[in-house]
Amino acid sequence: MRANMIDLVLATDNFRHFSDLKFLQQRIVSPDFEPSGKDKQHITNYLIHLADISNPTKPWKLCYKWIDLLFVEFFHQGDKEREKGLPISFLMDRFDTNIAKAQGGFIDNFIRPAFELLSNILPETKENLKQMEENKAQWKALEDGYDPSNRFTQKELEDDKIIEEDEELSEYSQEEGESRNYSEDEEEEEEFNENDRIYRNRKEEGDTDSIDDE
Repeated sequence: MRANMIDLVLATDNFRHFSDLKFLQQRIVSPDFEPSGKDKQHITNYLIHLADISNPTKPWKLCYKWIDLLFVEFFHQGDKEREKGLPISFLMDRFDTNIAKAQGGFIDNFIRPAFELLSNILPETKENLKQMEENKAQWKALEDGYDPSNRFTQKELEDDKIIEEDEELSEYSQEEGESRNYSEDEEEEEEFNENDRIYRNRKEEGDTDSIDDE
């Protein structure tokens, strides 16, 4: 059992994607293919992996929201790599990554072949393929809007305005895209920080009496 669980975790590594895909393609056409027998672990590993990368096959609203959140994380990592003079990782440079085109490539190269194979084992997952094609069409329509040359100017790069926008986006919930409901403690902390900022500004101006009066 322990070995099986370890194998399931390792199966989520995209490094194994193409080798596992090729192996399973060969197994399902083999005369001795047994999905509930000796091939059960391979099938289970594959299902776990596809669940991990299945976002492009989910309803559009959910797919779109998760990609927005994912690229907030990606671009923040790219910003840190830029600050430290490191090579910026693939898809993590906000100034030359077209998110919509990247999703189209991900669907064509990763998702479609993987889910087409899955549909041969579980025919009901053809619905996921249908949704995936609808999502790809949505991303295609958004490509111009996501073109970095249409989104950023040099001044925005210098002022880090786009980073600020991403930080604002991270304040949204992952479920419905609505603003998070802060607890009373968080509200009190925000109020304290704001008052502290005002006090420090007035102190620098030599006007702490007005704070005391308040």
